[in-house]
Amino acid sequence: MTALRKTRFKDKLDTIFLINQDIIENCGEDSYYCAYSKSSAIISVFDGCGGLGSRTYQSFKGHTGAYMASRVVSGAVHDWYHTFFNTEWTSRDQLIDSINHYFTKAYDICSARELENLRIRGSMVRDYPTTAAIALAEDQDHEISVHVLWAGDSRVYFLDSRGLAQITEDDTDSEDAMDNLFSDGVLTNLLSSDRQYEIHYKNIKIDRPTVVFAATDGCFGYIPTPMEFEYYLLKTMLDSENPQIFRHQLHDYFAEYAGDDFTFGFMSFFYGSYEAMGKSFKERVKEMEREYICRLGDERNEKDAAELWRKYKPGYERHMNHRKG
Repeated sequence: MTALRKTRFKDKLDTIFLINQDIIENCGEDSYYCAYSKSSAIISVFDGCGGLGSRTYQSFKGHTGAYMASRVVSGAVHDWYHTFFNTEWTSRDQLIDSINHYFTKAYDICSARELENLRIRGSMVRDYPTTAAIALAEDQDHEISVHVLWAGDSRVYFLDSRGLAQITEDDTDSEDAMDNLFSDGVLTNLLSSDRQYEIHYKNIKIDRPTVVFAATDGCFGYIPTPMEFEYYLLKTMLDSENPQIFRHQLHDYFAEYAGDDFTFGFMSFFYGSYEAMGKSFKERVKEMEREYICRLGDERNEKDAAELWRKYKPGYERHMNHRKG
């Protein structure tokens, strides 16, 4: 947990932290990068794709491409942010080209180190495949400009008085968040060194209390519904006295449900304090309990869950347009 000294941007940035756990110690395929400066902050999460990246590389101590991919790309984001953390990005294409240049350089280094001359290639195997979900928050006068970049099915979310909102749009056969919990969707776009990929982008301005977080699918993919994901995030927040306890309790919550590595980056703005953030969500927690959690119950059925999802979905998708770009 980082204690923030108050300056102009840090008067707006209340809390920033990261959670990460490997299912198999030292073999996890997730990675991350999280940092802040006097004028910006970044959270980013990466999930190396185990099936597509199952090839092992002797020049990297026998690690898989998935293991290396998430680390190579997170390292590229580290280098990029340390170079451009004071840049005020006004051009979408300039920002995407800039960060992609660092991805390309990192992948080129991997290729140069690879000692195996004979490698099997095919549609089922990729070189260094990984998802990416990045939120870069920049100080802009009385608001925060949040640049969101992604590829794959790791996600960036906002959470405010209206509830949870998914910002990114999954690169899978289905873009419906509920459907993706129950189907093993095929990834249609992800970062890799041997194929073309697309980095999607959105920019959203915030000038009121808002939580921004990024998560790999180990955080949300094993929770029965998006409604319960929001509820237990908020319930954990309200049950925790300070951000350190919240981080610890949230880690334990993910660990209880997850069947995969999980990585979660969190930052909040304009609340002023952790206590104020918790108080701002008290009514939302009551609403979620009354309208969704009690109605789902312990002995739920598919029809009830689907009806509640239809009710919840418009708010959840308020920043989504199902047109990636």
